[in-house]
Amino acid sequence: MSSNINDYVRPTDKSSRRDINKILSLIHDLVAQEPESEGLQQRICFTPHVTRKSNTVTFGTTTVSNTDDREIENFVFTKKIPLEVITYDIIHTTTGTLTFSTSGTKFGGGATFDGSSYVTITDHAELSPSQFSMGGWFYLPATDSSDTASQNLMSKGVYELSIDPHATAANQLRGTVNVFSTDDLTTEAATVLESEDSVTLEGDVTIDKDVTYSFNADAWNHIWLTYSSAVGSRLYLNNSLVASDATAAGTLQTNTDNLVIG
Repeated sequence: MSSNINDYVRPTDKSSRRDINKILSLIHDLVAQEPESEGLQQRICFTPHVTRKSNTVTFGTTTVSNTDDREIENFVFTKKIPLEVITYDIIHTTTGTLTFSTSGTKFGGGATFDGSSYVTITDHAELSPSQFSMGGWFYLPATDSSDTASQNLMSKGVYELSIDPHATAANQLRGTVNVFSTDDLTTEAATVLESEDSVTLEGDVTIDKDVTYSFNADAWNHIWLTYSSAVGSRLYLNNSLVASDATAAGTLQTNTDNLVIG
């Protein structure tokens, strides 16, 4: 049902229990979806039909009835459907101690990392895409002045989510992509090179492009990073676009690094 609905669901007094269960299932599917920069978007609305006023007017032997109706839109959801879903066997190892719990977590369960623990997912061809979307729920404590190194959330080397050291910025989230593009040519002193007619000189470079934003300390954060060569990188926090970099548009680099979480 969810793949065929592109307009409206209109419950009436004659809706069966089966139809209501389908609607509830749709709601569950919708709230679990993540923002995507590509894919088919469906707009599903619950719009009960409401009769505002009915009247009848008689002209001689002719009776005319009129009903003034309107549609009231109560709820609106949007859903992004990926263009393609690929699955494969995941090979991973765990370093350090992870604690798994269903208490105080999102969607039934989660893992607690002790600061030195992490999960390594073995490199795979599907982890070197030309565009990607990644993220999840993270409960993040406030950064401290003793934090002198960045904290990895998810990293493949050429794309990653991390937390900046406190000295760089307090409670700052960073999304990074490594792209092959063009950039201004500069000297070691960071002076931009120009031609004799004052045209800035450019060259092919491989460069890290970053987007940053402050996360909510001591709270759950829904963090998502997307990238495509057409629009560059985008960073979402709690379903809102909070940072973007169109200059990151280019060719996403690839490597054979493992994907590391934590």
